[in-house]
Amino acid sequence: MEDNELIFDRLNKIDEKLNKIIQRQDDFELRLESLEAKRNEIYYQKFLEKRLGATHKRTDYGITDISTKNEHIEIKHWRDYKTALGQLLSYNFKDNKKLCVYFFGTTKDDKKTNIIDLFKSKNIKVYEFIDTLQGIVVNCLLNDNNEKDKLDFYKWLQQNIVYKENQLLQLKDICLLYLNTNDIHSSISSKYRKEVETFIKKYHVNLQWKYGKVRYNNVTTKYGWKHLYIKNE
Repeated sequence: MEDNELIFDRLNKIDEKLNKIIQRQDDFELRLESLEAKRNEIYYQKFLEKRLGATHKRTDYGITDISTKNEHIEIKHWRDYKTALGQLLSYNFKDNKKLCVYFFGTTKDDKKTNIIDLFKSKNIKVYEFIDTLQGIVVNCLLNDNNEKDKLDFYKWLQQNIVYKENQLLQLKDICLLYLNTNDIHSSISSKYRKEVETFIKKYHVNLQWKYGKVRYNNVTTKYGWKHLYIKNE
């Protein structure tokens, strides 16, 4: 009877801790949503002007958000991507600068992919602002080096990821070894996850390519890809 009471007491304490964790997470999300709501195009423009040491420029077809020696830059919410595209192409009609767009806010992943492909077809670099409580993170989604980076990562995967029955390959281990850091924003790790999934579909056709929960050692359930591992881990 005493053992049952002891177990019950421990379970209650675990529930209390879980509730506190959930409450902290909810508070964090509310603070972040409030922070994002206060930030608009002008806010990000001032941030980027300070970061790049540049400001707007008058062209024959309008005033840019920011222009550097080599680039015209437009800042827009994801929903205004058509406006950003038209403005950038107009600014560069009589110039010969590289074009960049910086997006803020949110949009669906599939729509974001389509927007990036559209700007890629016009040879325009794509960045996004990511709001955190510690400040703004600038994430590069598409630039001149993207294809080279992709090829380098594929080469690394081919050299280091191998088949081994009942082993587990986890995304965090790939990011840590390839990027040499475990302080990685979720949007960046997500980009590498998609590349690994594509790699597995191409080079390990008999394995489950999609990242998800798998049974490991017939005991625990973890996120990863089964029957693969990093040979130099």
